[in-house]
Amino acid sequence: MLLSVVALFASCSGKGGELKISKKLATVDLSEAEVVFDAMLSEGGRQKANQLVDQLSDLVGSSLRAKQVLNDGEEIEDDAPLILIGDTGYKESNKVLGKVGDNGWGIQVIGNKIVIVGSNAFLTRMALAFFINNYVNEDAVKGSEISVNKKVEQRELGTMSITNSDGEGQFAMVYNSWTDDYDNGGRDNYNYAGDNNPTTGGADVDYIYEVVEDIRTSLVKATTTAKSRNFPNKLDTTDTENEYEILVGNMQREDYKAELSKLSVNEYGITIKDGKVMLLAWNDATLPYAHDLFKDMLTAYTTEDEDGNSVAVLPASGTIVETIALTWEADFPKPEADGLYLHGTLDVAENCIEYIYAGDGVTEANYLAYCQKLEANGYTTIEENVKPMGTENIFRYYLNEETGSTLYVYYSPYQYAAEQKVKDTLASIRIVSSNTKYIDLADESILNPNQTWTKVTETMVTSLTHDYSVGSWGLAYIITLEDGSFIIFDGGIGTGTNKLDNKDRLWNVLNSLYKKVFGTEPTAAKPIHVRAWMLTHEHSDHMNVFIQFLKTYGKRSNFRFDNFLFNATSDSEQINSNNPQSSVRKGLEGLKSSVNGGFKYLKVHTGQKFYFANCEVDIMGTHEDTYPKKLEYFNNSTTTFKTVLTSTDNAGNKTTTDCIWLGDLERIGSRRLRAMWGENMKADQVQIAHHGGNGVEADLYTLIDAELIWWPTSGNRYVNAANWQNNKTWCNQAAWYYGYGMPGVKMIVMSDGFDYTMKFTTAGIDYDNIYDANSWEKMTPDGRNLIDKRTPAA
Repeated sequence: MLLSVVALFASCSGKGGELKISKKLATVDLSEAEVVFDAMLSEGGRQKANQLVDQLSDLVGSSLRAKQVLNDGEEIEDDAPLILIGDTGYKESNKVLGKVGDNGWGIQVIGNKIVIVGSNAFLTRMALAFFINNYVNEDAVKGSEISVNKKVEQRELGTMSITNSDGEGQFAMVYNSWTDDYDNGGRDNYNYAGDNNPTTGGADVDYIYEVVEDIRTSLVKATTTAKSRNFPNKLDTTDTENEYEILVGNMQREDYKAELSKLSVNEYGITIKDGKVMLLAWNDATLPYAHDLFKDMLTAYTTEDEDGNSVAVLPASGTIVETIALTWEADFPKPEADGLYLHGTLDVAENCIEYIYAGDGVTEANYLAYCQKLEANGYTTIEENVKPMGTENIFRYYLNEETGSTLYVYYSPYQYAAEQKVKDTLASIRIVSSNTKYIDLADESILNPNQTWTKVTETMVTSLTHDYSVGSWGLAYIITLEDGSFIIFDGGIGTGTNKLDNKDRLWNVLNSLYKKVFGTEPTAAKPIHVRAWMLTHEHSDHMNVFIQFLKTYGKRSNFRFDNFLFNATSDSEQINSNNPQSSVRKGLEGLKSSVNGGFKYLKVHTGQKFYFANCEVDIMGTHEDTYPKKLEYFNNSTTTFKTVLTSTDNAGNKTTTDCIWLGDLERIGSRRLRAMWGENMKADQVQIAHHGGNGVEADLYTLIDAELIWWPTSGNRYVNAANWQNNKTWCNQAAWYYGYGMPGVKMIVMSDGFDYTMKFTTAGIDYDNIYDANSWEKMTPDGRNLIDKRTPAA
């Protein structure tokens, strides 16, 4: 294996220095060895030195001792076996430093010592990364002994000036064209709701551009003459290349792609060649580490001249690749086909990583060929949804029972993108990989469309009101199924009074619905049964009551909760998404323990279907569809659900009614739905996005074309929307449209005044018999909270 390192890295030579690896191997016994590292290493360098200690200790089966030393100029001699990292002052370190010169690094076995050192702290880190990547593994370490190539070195790497002969910066800053690089005045000043351009982006720039700006600022500080304007921005789609460039983050430049493709998803690094400095990272989870490498490099190559002025250069060649310790499932068969390539990856939280393959090779045939490859490698299909509603989309869930590896694989050509004039989607084959160590899989019982149940009631949907007088609001709906069990959506912010808006009120409404159906109080033998609780996203006005409710009522013997349908976002996805929250994701295990017997958390993916008695739940979209764009606003992390309710009677008749639940979805998510599903978004009902604020486009509501609208806000907004047909704010125009201008609307139910409850029968939606879920008083449309749009109104 070690000799293969020579072949692998012989091609890594830079212009200024050839990487030389001796074929001769040397073996060092580590049983008594100590690791000594230079106290002047950077923070990142020390972390990697500690990583080496930990990994070697695991491999040899005993803890290696470690210490740091500060070179005071006195040469140290020691007969003990040592691994020397950096300019330690030891005789052997000095010997190798003398050989590598002013701009190089080396690894050498000298007697019972292994020396890992560079001309500066960054080059030492480069040498250390090479050592870890190639020798800290089971092939090189046998028992207590490690075998390494006796000598590895890269000298005369050369340098590049940051400025030209006129003292002006000479590096262009290159990043991908889909980056939101305009902060619109920042989150405190930008009026997103008033922005009529749906592609402007979020209030803050994407993380990639933050890195670009930080590097630009660092370069200016490292010189005495250059200005920020001397390091201009440049998109990866620009045809011309500058002689000198700094390329930041995943992009579609061929030279960058060629280098990035050598890295796995949990690796990052820097490659310098031909005047290009490439910060290599597949996603925003690894980019911070590549950025840290660049900062280490710039610090190491910045000195002061005799007048005390800062003088900085950059190395002209070299490669460093490091690894972060993440539990992503990366070892599985990958798609391979002409014209198909890995476009990017995305950390999608909870030890799940998404791979996005793009190119001309994104075809149904190649998708199916990949599925066959998985099946030939021990994966079995546990869920499948092929071309739903006549679309070209295909969704499959695979499990390798031996390893626990799970792969959610979907073919998404976005066939309606052109028709819908959506330009920021990416036809792709997407894979969300994880492992059963980290995720729950659905019971087969809820994957079976042939459900059986005993009907005890007509299906009902209840819209819970909120205590707007004390600033409480949110989204909370309950579906009562024909067997008397429940599905709950979100829950609200929960800051109101007991009677109007909090966890206790939700409990009371569930009890009232239960007693209406069964005529008795719930018991341990026959409890309130929540088959599924759907959370659209982690904002307080959607999740707080859910959290509070489980902590308060989860252990009640007369309460049962089976499945939690949700898809949390990762920390890296949340960067600059305006107002992200993570209380559910970070507290999930505690929430599970709050419920008798726990519950299953199903991290749902676009295209999945679940069945609960007479309700089918379709996952229409998640944040996993957002790439190549970023969330921009956290509301775009919303999972869009579709419920299909089947109403039955004793005569064998069946009628279905469906509803699109949009949560707080905004324009990026809206465009994904339109491009993926097009006219198939049609539904009988719709829940208005983001409470009727800056949510989805009117174009999406036109596609849905609903007759019943669930609007989770106060009646005041409906009244005010009457005057917004020509309002300058786009979302107010949209509110007028679905409130007053959308044809075919029969009823609008606001989440205000009462807990309006509607029945669904084989005759369809019962608009004439609407009740309050507490008093069971029949409700009369009032033109404010309950609006009858039928002509003539009933």
